[in-house]
Amino acid sequence: MSPDRLGDEHLRRLAPPPLQAKRGVGCPGNEMTLADDVVRKIELIWSAAQDRQRARELLATYGLEDHERERDRVHLAILKLSEGSTDKLHEIVQAAKNDYRDVLMWAEYPEEGQALWSLRSRLSVGEQERLAEIRARDRKQYEEWRNK
Repeated sequence: MSPDRLGDEHLRRLAPPPLQAKRGVGCPGNEMTLADDVVRKIELIWSAAQDRQRARELLATYGLEDHERERDRVHLAILKLSEGSTDKLHEIVQAAKNDYRDVLMWAEYPEEGQALWSLRSRLSVGEQERLAEIRARDRKQYEEWRNK
């Protein structure tokens, strides 16, 4: 489900805190560096050096075009969704290149993305409270993953 319904402003407001400063972990022949948090996650997810290198190379393909926004945040979302598979990582990078907001929704707001009732323009007070609880759970699951 596309987070178009949420709008870019909603996604920005709920964005995780900024990533740490970057360090030079570029891919061969590519000047792109990855955020420290992204590098740390790659190292936690893949034990084999060739898998870590492949992950870096795949991630380096996102964020090169003007429409590929929020590179570091999207990189983390891609890593979360990859579940340790470089094949899956490749597929998710392609999805992000198509519409990065989908990848952010899948990684950061998985329960809200399934709450189709929340698409209505007028929610009751009870529904608004339920949606706030869903968003809190979504935020918690993402922060727990990010802080591992």
